[in-house]
Amino acid sequence: MLKKNRDILTIGFALFAMFFGAGNLLLPPFIGLQIGSYVWITIIAFSLTGILLPFFGILSIVRSGNSINDLGARIHPWMAPVLGTIIMLCIGPLIAIPRTAATTYEVGLLPSFPNFSPVVASILFFGVT
Repeated sequence: MLKKNRDILTIGFALFAMFFGAGNLLLPPFIGLQIGSYVWITIIAFSLTGILLPFFGILSIVRSGNSINDLGARIHPWMAPVLGTIIMLCIGPLIAIPRTAATTYEVGLLPSFPNFSPVVASILFFGVT
């Protein structure tokens, strides 16, 4: 019972983080300022890319089996390590790390310290965290 509750809590927080990340917190107000009269097409497009496609991604993983190997094996046996590598690269060094550094600099430092170096800010931020 304890393991099941821990799994539910872990998965719940992971889903919350995925659906309510910085993109869904910071991007909608910015989009709202830019869209003009294209309100409905923007709502549809944002809902598709921010809600529906991630939901289908979760659904495909849940329905495929218990591991990344099960998901990749549906296509080809060598696809699992390729898919896993691509996912890990996207989660870390290609998307999340630069995005975290840029968001921290733009929101946290640039308004107060406009001449502060983004590279130094990133090194300090990741050094502290």
